Amino acid sequence: MTFIKQMKERPRQLLMIFLVGLLLLVISLPVEEKKEEIDSEQCLSEIKEDAYAKQLENKLEQVLTEMEGVGQVRVMLTFQESSEKIVEKDENNTVYERPQTGGEMPYIVQEVFARPSGILVIAEGGKNAVTVQNIREAVQALFGVEAHKIKIMKMRKSS
Repeated sequence: MTFIKQMKERPRQLLMIFLVGLLLLVISLPVEEKKEEIDSEQCLSEIKEDAYAKQLENKLEQVLTEMEGVGQVRVMLTFQESSEKIVEKDENNTVYERPQTGGEMPYIVQEVFARPSGILVIAEGGKNAVTVQNIREAVQALFGVEAHKIKIMKMRKSS
């Protein structure tokens, strides 16, 4: 009687082991691909944000050095949030594109870069109150940052 019970339960055990193995295989494959895709996309996004910040800093430095009384300038921008990607939607459903590399990615309509939240300007003319006010007004006009989030300092003398 024990032998008959073992024979009946053996196919069930083998079937359960097979199903658990199959489930683990199915779960492990897509997760690895998605993780690599997200990491590379996130890395690319960070590189774009850094390049964007550097470009803004360089442009602001160029503009400020053209102002009378400012002299040499160094600029640093800080951002409170990161860029945002706006995805195409069709009646509340996300629209996807299929790149040649395979898979699906949401169709990005627009990418909105982060706005500066704080600005530091170090200028040779930072000791003159009129020059400091002109720099502050120019930065406010360009970036819409509140006056208390803009700091203008005098540059130390080069040796």
